[in-house]
Amino acid sequence: MTSANNSQRNILLIPVQDNLSHLGVKYLHYALLGKGFQSKQLFLPYFSANNPAILNNLKEYISKLDPLYIGLSLTSMEYHRSSDLANYLKKTFPDIPIICGGVHPTVDPESCLSFADYAMVGECEFSLIDFTNALINGTDVRTVDNLCYMEDGQMKQNPLAPAIKDLDELPIFDHIPTLTYIQRKDTKVYEITRDIYHREGRFQGRTYEMLSSRGCAFSCTYCTNNYFNKLYPSNKRVRRRSIPNIIEELEQMKRNDHEIMQVVFHDSSFLIGTREYFKEFCEEYKKKIKLPFIVSTMPTTIDKEKLDMLKEAGVSWVTMALQTGSDNVNKNIYKRNSYRKDFLDAAKLIKAANLPVKSDVIMDNPFETPDDIIQTIETIMETPKPCLYEIFSLALLPGTELYERAKKECPEKMEDPRGKNFMKFQENHLNTLTSLAVYLPKSIMKILLKLYKANSDGSGAFKVALSIAKAASAVYYKPKNLFFWLKLTRGDSFVETFRILPLYVKDYFTYRNL
Repeated sequence: MTSANNSQRNILLIPVQDNLSHLGVKYLHYALLGKGFQSKQLFLPYFSANNPAILNNLKEYISKLDPLYIGLSLTSMEYHRSSDLANYLKKTFPDIPIICGGVHPTVDPESCLSFADYAMVGECEFSLIDFTNALINGTDVRTVDNLCYMEDGQMKQNPLAPAIKDLDELPIFDHIPTLTYIQRKDTKVYEITRDIYHREGRFQGRTYEMLSSRGCAFSCTYCTNNYFNKLYPSNKRVRRRSIPNIIEELEQMKRNDHEIMQVVFHDSSFLIGTREYFKEFCEEYKKKIKLPFIVSTMPTTIDKEKLDMLKEAGVSWVTMALQTGSDNVNKNIYKRNSYRKDFLDAAKLIKAANLPVKSDVIMDNPFETPDDIIQTIETIMETPKPCLYEIFSLALLPGTELYERAKKECPEKMEDPRGKNFMKFQENHLNTLTSLAVYLPKSIMKILLKLYKANSDGSGAFKVALSIAKAASAVYYKPKNLFFWLKLTRGDSFVETFRILPLYVKDYFTYRNL
């Protein structure tokens, strides 16, 4: 096949997730399109290697597409799903190269080379373009930066290209991405339209998700940012897009989709930066975008002045991580430099601004003691209500500092992070009490903790009280908390709360930790 013909070949990118919220692959997709390549995205939220109808329709779609290569993007949670998909693709289309990218291939590329021809580590927008050009021109792809492959039974890893310094060089993509497809529940493949996106996307597809920066100011020992900071040691931890570039993307979003109801910034450290930067951002956002928006940051970056600016610009809520209420764990295990007092002080500032708190907690840490977990429960109890917490089970990811420590100090307690569902925590009394503390009144939680300390084996009065508390939480306190939390995000307006409530109903029942 000639080079000219190759340049017209399709490229297929598959985010191996069960939802449509995947910013990383959208960047890759639009980077390829911007260079004139025929990139297609395919979402497979219902993929199962055991469903013949799904496999047959997938085979038909890929046969017609005849891609130059297939790219899979995965986290550790999707490892086995990715393996099943890749093994099917290699068996069915043995001549189509498969390349993996994303968080898991970055921290553990060798594990992906058991089912893929190549893995790519780190930031790959420009490296993937080089990889595509090499395939088209018939040159050796094994010269491409960031690429990993097997040779003589050993993994070879090419030099790493520098991280992208000027994020304004990255493409701006559409809310409903062009040339993007989905295999729906009926097993047929459809091009994603506005109607399909609203039916299949989280929050009915009416939430716009974006990044205004890359990187994190922290380097917590359990987090992939811990690995990325070692991968790019000379790199500035937080890189920001310019405000005109951010506003340009949001204005495009408003032109293309008038049904967007809120914007989510997925930055790890949104409030890291100068006050002048945030003052300008808030002024421009309020003037030109005028939509409720959501930001994530660390408790130590929050102060009244920043909150006042964000509130004036239209922020709905601020997400900030607790992870643990134990200062010992934060300092000596996670190395977070953010402590219980920092969190509660920030939570009180947020409450004073008449905004709700959303946070997250990590469970199943092999280094935590029962006392550490009780301190977390007590911190949640002190968090102003209504509040929301996402509760995660710790995944020890290869390459992170905590993974290496656990390998040395408690290897018998380590789980394989590949395929681990970090939304599902271990079933024990302290974990149950942690999840209940989010919703139950402090007075009830004090009784439960007192009974637990007297009957930690789960017998007697504690067992009965816990069963009653779980039922009360499920049927009354949890729905009540969600409603009044949403009401607070809408400026305490009942009208606006009922208007946005349908966006959350499906996700409330689908995702336990919403």
